[in-house]
Amino acid sequence: MHGTRLGLAALGAATLAACSSSSAPAGNSAPSVPANPSGGAAAARHAPCALFSTDQLDSAFGLEFSAGQAEQGSLQPTCDWYDNAAGVSAVAAVKKSSEANFDSDISGPIGKDYERTKPVLGDDSVWFDPAAKDTVSLLVISNGYRYQMSIGVNSGSTADQRRTQLLDLAQATF
Repeated sequence: MHGTRLGLAALGAATLAACSSSSAPAGNSAPSVPANPSGGAAAARHAPCALFSTDQLDSAFGLEFSAGQAEQGSLQPTCDWYDNAAGVSAVAAVKKSSEANFDSDISGPIGKDYERTKPVLGDDSVWFDPAAKDTVSLLVISNGYRYQMSIGVNSGSTADQRRTQLLDLAQATF
């Protein structure tokens, strides 16, 4: 939605609490996302804003994000990036994972809320709430950590476009 910002509260407690998996449309093009020279998945375990650089986000989504800001008071270490002109935010959250994959989430009572990605990233990856039209959320378990990445969908994009862009970005990271 144009003018909508995503914070952890907007993502919903179910998104943050759930460790699940699903599948979604895979990107058709090779990632053209620049490398993050000062971060990546390992650095994000201690500082979520290190997961992506603004150059990576700008390139992946065709927007102009401001530098990432650590979100205070969140349930897990979180970073927010905003493109105020487009009314879009991107969010990344990282925490230690007690599960090696999303199998129990997919087969559990909330399994419909998850869809395994194609291809699978890291040790396992899923889309959360694949039917959502205003937010796209990707969850990846890699090397004992769970990464949640979300991006808003504004009037200049569709959820399917954002899924392809987010998957390409994540493929360059994991």
